[in-house]
Amino acid sequence: MHVGSQRGGAVCRMLPGMMTLGRCLCGAIEFEVSGEPTRGSWCHCSQCRRAHGATPVAWVSFPRSGFRLRRGTPRWYASSESARRGFCESCGSPMLIDDAIDPDGIDIATAILDAAADLGPVRHIWVGSALPWAAPSDPAIPTFQERSTPRPDG
Repeated sequence: MHVGSQRGGAVCRMLPGMMTLGRCLCGAIEFEVSGEPTRGSWCHCSQCRRAHGATPVAWVSFPRSGFRLRRGTPRWYASSESARRGFCESCGSPMLIDDAIDPDGIDIATAILDAAADLGPVRHIWVGSALPWAAPSDPAIPTFQERSTPRPDG
């Protein structure tokens, strides 16, 4: 059964006391993550769309303190002034976002986690960039024109 975790107005479905593994397609990079997820989002931005070749992309955020690499090291690409994207250099799997706007968290592509079925997104972000045929259609799910968390500088 899912329970809700609320932090800063953001709710994410989760399982209590969760620890899960994640890995790239080829298995060269494997990690574990524990703790309560802080956000779960479908992202419609053009960067996620291009990096994943899909839209929207599901992301889940965890406290950085609960993230630990078990095998391999991601290659990083600076995709904006504040964020970099981690991917597997061998198979190309996009995996992580490290964003200076949230220095205590790390964003993980939900689908690469073993517990992906338990970590469904609960909001749509960057819907201002959504493709018309992939725009959110369920009015019960919150939508945000850009990010769902404010920048620290306002």
